[in-house]
Amino acid sequence: MIFSDNTSAMDHKEAYEMIPLPIIFIDLSGRILHKNQYAQEALQTNTHTSYETLYDYIHPKDREAFQQMLELPHRKKPQQILIRSVHLENKLKWIDTKVQPIHIPGEESCFLVTLHDITSRKNRESLLHIKQRTARKIVNGKLFKTILSELSMEIEELLDCGVHCSVLLYDEIRQNLVMQAAPTLPASFIQAINCLQIGSSVGSCGASIARNDIVICSNIQEDHELWSGPQRKIALDHHIHASWSAPIKIDHQPVGTFSMYYEHPYEPDEFELEVIDTCSYLVSLAVERDKSKLFLDELVEKRFKTLINSMTDLVIVEDQEGNWLDVNHSLETLLRMEQQFYKGKTNEELSALYPKYKELLENLTRQNERARVTGEPIQAEYTIEVNGEQYIFDIISSALFSENGDQQGTVIIGRDITSRKEMEMKLAESEQRYKSLVDYHPEGIYMLDLNGRILEINPATEKLSGFTKKEIVKRHFHDFTQPENYRNTTRHFQKALNGETSSYETFVISKSGEKLILIITNVPIVVDGAIKGVFGIAKDVTKKRHMEVELMETKEILESFFENTSDTIALAKKDGTILRVNEAFQHVYGWTKDEIVGQNIALLQGDKNYELVTFINELETGAVINGYETTRYRKDGSSFDASITMSPIRDESGKAVGFSATTRDITARKKTEDILRKSKQLALIGQLAAGVAHEIRNPLTSLKGFLQLLNEQGEPFPFYHIMLEELSRIEFITNEFLALARPQAVIFEKKDAIKIIKSIVAVAEIEGVLTNVHIHTDFQVQSAPIYADENQLKQVFLNIIKNSIESMESGGTVTIQLAQHHNRVHIIFIDEGVGISPERIKHLGEPFYSTKEKGTGLGLMISQKILKEHHGDMTIKSKLHIGTKVEITLPLHS
Repeated sequence: MIFSDNTSAMDHKEAYEMIPLPIIFIDLSGRILHKNQYAQEALQTNTHTSYETLYDYIHPKDREAFQQMLELPHRKKPQQILIRSVHLENKLKWIDTKVQPIHIPGEESCFLVTLHDITSRKNRESLLHIKQRTARKIVNGKLFKTILSELSMEIEELLDCGVHCSVLLYDEIRQNLVMQAAPTLPASFIQAINCLQIGSSVGSCGASIARNDIVICSNIQEDHELWSGPQRKIALDHHIHASWSAPIKIDHQPVGTFSMYYEHPYEPDEFELEVIDTCSYLVSLAVERDKSKLFLDELVEKRFKTLINSMTDLVIVEDQEGNWLDVNHSLETLLRMEQQFYKGKTNEELSALYPKYKELLENLTRQNERARVTGEPIQAEYTIEVNGEQYIFDIISSALFSENGDQQGTVIIGRDITSRKEMEMKLAESEQRYKSLVDYHPEGIYMLDLNGRILEINPATEKLSGFTKKEIVKRHFHDFTQPENYRNTTRHFQKALNGETSSYETFVISKSGEKLILIITNVPIVVDGAIKGVFGIAKDVTKKRHMEVELMETKEILESFFENTSDTIALAKKDGTILRVNEAFQHVYGWTKDEIVGQNIALLQGDKNYELVTFINELETGAVINGYETTRYRKDGSSFDASITMSPIRDESGKAVGFSATTRDITARKKTEDILRKSKQLALIGQLAAGVAHEIRNPLTSLKGFLQLLNEQGEPFPFYHIMLEELSRIEFITNEFLALARPQAVIFEKKDAIKIIKSIVAVAEIEGVLTNVHIHTDFQVQSAPIYADENQLKQVFLNIIKNSIESMESGGTVTIQLAQHHNRVHIIFIDEGVGISPERIKHLGEPFYSTKEKGTGLGLMISQKILKEHHGDMTIKSKLHIGTKVEITLPLHS
């Protein structure tokens, strides 16, 4: 975690603004709490509202996945996810996003999100994959129009910004362009531009053919040169506002166009120009392949017949109904069949002509039917007796498909595997042992001949090296040896040829370019007492070696941090015995390392020994003590204010065996906070003094008048109660000011928030009367028990009410609402004042920043500090010329 629990909101802002990475803080709902300048540049925004969320910038297809990641039960760990983002120009961006849980004061669940723009790389990869897939489709003979349609849809999905693609080709007389593919364009628009004539003012398509070059029209509405007459109106009527076209060339001559249409004015970037150029090239390949198809089809039949007759395997070709169409010479010779007897007949009919092959033909019928039903090759082994000799054939039945995917028949190929089967039977036992030893061994095993040529490898070697068996076998081991390792590798190979087993450590480079550290063991292969080759066993120790290096580096980093941090760190046993301290400890506490090691950490606590017992009990439960404020004592007996953080130290089994204690001297900070609080308190009292004096003068005048009347009449009645009320009011006001003015110790007690507010309202109404401001209260509950220091909360509430009164120079109403929700008390102050602009509201709470001409800005800062000590928070919302709303929440006392 980057920030500690003591880091203030202002510290967060200053810290991440200096980090040269796009950084965003969000809560669990995705609401953006803050973003630094680099994030604003990445998202192309410089605004921030209270309701702005990260989902505003995430593509709709990725929002659900991002939300699910935030809500994972193990979201306390960093997570990484690839999302798509659409910026202000509607261009798709690919963002590699890392989400780190982080603690921010006042926020329950927060995340630090770092952004890495990989759009360029992702687009290049996607375009490359489209090239590869389209090329394969062309080579594999997929339907021409299917290739064009699928290519168009893949490009539309790649760009994802309201684009439609189309392919138009010359007609037979090369005068008009005929639509070949436009999967997402409106049918009426396709009909309107189909059979388009070539010309420089009939849209980008006609102009592209005429110029034999890419033509870009970024705004059809304004371009009267390319788009004129009915074509322009047709495009705009169909919400087409931009078009790009590239000529499809064969032998440098245009044969059609690949076009893109946009639903809004749009200027292509460098990558999009590359996309349209690539697409026109791919379509030209498909066009060439399609034109060559007819010619190739004429040759296929002749070449197929020549091919099957040159094969020693048996070949049979059937139509979809199972009639034999053709066989090769090998089958005619072996089974002694003549064309006039088998051609056009089914297996059932042939069984009557050749009864000795009846069983074989019946099996073929079933096998061929399975191949036609499943569309997959079906393989089986059959024994055929010819002239008293047994032959074993491996027969494969495969369905034949036309170009449009329709089945046309079946081809059956039978290979004589009699010799191989005999050999397999002899080698079955040794093969089984070999598989157990080599094929299933987790380490790489390979076999070399006497010259160092690789004869065999196991699957683990393929997985380890990244090379396939075909790429390795028959090559020399030097081909996979780094030049600096030639001498040592050859020396150990020679040892094995001399009959000696040896092991050594070396490194190789895998196919992916990864450096692998291996321990190689060479074992001589001995057959009948003679060495025939070498077995090599390669054990991958790359991770182990890297872990050793990383552990050493981590140890050095931790050691450097431990000794050089400005905070004191002490490591202690579970009973409090100090094992080690850092340099800062010696400077702050005054003890040297030799003096303090072996002592109990309670020595630093003075009369607060109970804290150690409490801390250890909490650490036992797995808790971490963060930012605990207390007093600590130096060697000379002097004390200082300290912030303590403690964490358990666990052994390999997870059992707590000790703890680490970090101490930060906060004496100066505490003194500054106390001075600021007292200064603000005195300032408030001084400002209210004039109003109080005016209000006290009125009841005093009444008392004097009524006292004179009593003297004349000699009876207290009927003015006795009036005098008593006025005297009580004077006493109440005086006591409130004394309570605010007199320095007091902070004492947390169970208090009623409603009573505290009522007492402050009574004081604030005095100043409100002077400016024609009325204070209205709305309490939704009878009482609101909280655990608080009454005088400190009075200071907060009085400061807020006073600010509200001062914002309404022409009078108005201050409304105070109180309610309870989810174990918290919500207190809301609403005024009808001049309000605060968004530019200023984000600076509220900063020292010496105030919206008032003579204000210091310290009042709000002190109020926030007081609320933080009460585990509360405060939010301010304001609109110019409408008013300001201040909401305070405090935990309900149970």
